[in-house]
Amino acid sequence: MTAKCKERWQAMAEGKSTYFTGKPCKHGHICERQTDNKTCLECSRASNIKHYWKFPEKRRAALKLSRERHPDVRAAIQMKRHALELKATVAWADYEKIQDLYRESRRLTDLTGILHHVDHIVPLQGKSVCGLHVHYNMRVITAEENMKKHNKVFDELFD
Repeated sequence: MTAKCKERWQAMAEGKSTYFTGKPCKHGHICERQTDNKTCLECSRASNIKHYWKFPEKRRAALKLSRERHPDVRAAIQMKRHALELKATVAWADYEKIQDLYRESRRLTDLTGILHHVDHIVPLQGKSVCGLHVHYNMRVITAEENMKKHNKVFDELFD
């Protein structure tokens, strides 16, 4: 693990995107800050989530436009995700139960009008551990919950 810079200027000189002062931000978070604007990562994450849900139609339109303009980028992202799932799928995985989870996600979205995702409880690309693409490791949750979770295991959410 690399040592974290304590000063913004030091992190910028080393070309790093974050630095850590050990001091709380104005909202009390003690975490790394972004070198470009001094914002703590927790505040930035919360702001991104708030903005994400504030303008869903605008976000969908921008995403659609981006997909139309850059189909190669979208294809690369989808293939990377597909490769991760293939790598994390074991021979004994029950594909029917996995499909049932995706069907349930779609059903709940249609029924409630709230977007639902299929979440990997232990993420496929976690920091401390990587999970499997099997139905035992998957659940249907709201998209908002899933976006807040990122690639964290349950225990890591409270660190």
